[in-house]
Amino acid sequence: MKNKYQKIIFLLAWFSVSQSQIIPSGISEVRYSSNIDYVNANPFSILHNQVMIDTIGIITGNASPEFIWEIRGARVDGYHKDADGIQYFSFDTDINIMGISHYKNSIGWVNGLNLSFYFSILPNENYNLNAFTLDPANGDVLFTIDVAAEIKPIGTVGADFIAFPSDIIRYNFTSSSYSIEARPYPNDPTKNIDALSLLPNGQFMYSLENDNVLNYLYFYNPATDTNTVAYTPLSFGDSYGNIDIMSLHATMIVVDEMFKDGFE
Repeated sequence: MKNKYQKIIFLLAWFSVSQSQIIPSGISEVRYSSNIDYVNANPFSILHNQVMIDTIGIITGNASPEFIWEIRGARVDGYHKDADGIQYFSFDTDINIMGISHYKNSIGWVNGLNLSFYFSILPNENYNLNAFTLDPANGDVLFTIDVAAEIKPIGTVGADFIAFPSDIIRYNFTSSSYSIEARPYPNDPTKNIDALSLLPNGQFMYSLENDNVLNYLYFYNPATDTNTVAYTPLSFGDSYGNIDIMSLHATMIVVDEMFKDGFE
């Protein structure tokens, strides 16, 4: 446990993180976690459960509560912050936090010093919730899973369908239904979206788990069905190999009032 002085030094040291980025238009902040502990360990450490706050070129802090970034045995692999500042987390394996079970297909939200259950994706299946984001317009969950599978929504509305790890799936709370929201790589089932954020312009920012450049973030525009490089947030050096961005939430500068919810 770090004392107050150590935490101040820790945050100040973050400003020295080596950055190499393509500046994304309209993005004011990106929050993300990676799969590697102790990146740039001298003079400080970044843990895999710390969601870094990156104001496009400068890391200003860590969004994870201390009881989350000190977890061992599980990694943060999904993150979202809503308009009220509530933070949501998912993990890459089943874990018990303060006596409460959280599963790899579930989402929890931070309630003071606790993580409370929020939602379980396909609770009767053993999928890992690979990435998720919330739609501020209606609270729907948009998510990906880690394997190709036939989605069989027991007790919900809609027909079965096949989903790949590159497919973005929507769960509609109003109709209790699952559907394919977007397919950025419909002809390439080897792609695996493992971090995801819905932007107020209708585009997605995401990362790929099995890409050659794992620390790249991409834009997907459903209107034009195109993928482009959005941002390269961290340059860790060759000694760490490929860094996987495991969770993601992007904040976009917007003028239209209708888009402000969740993207202030």
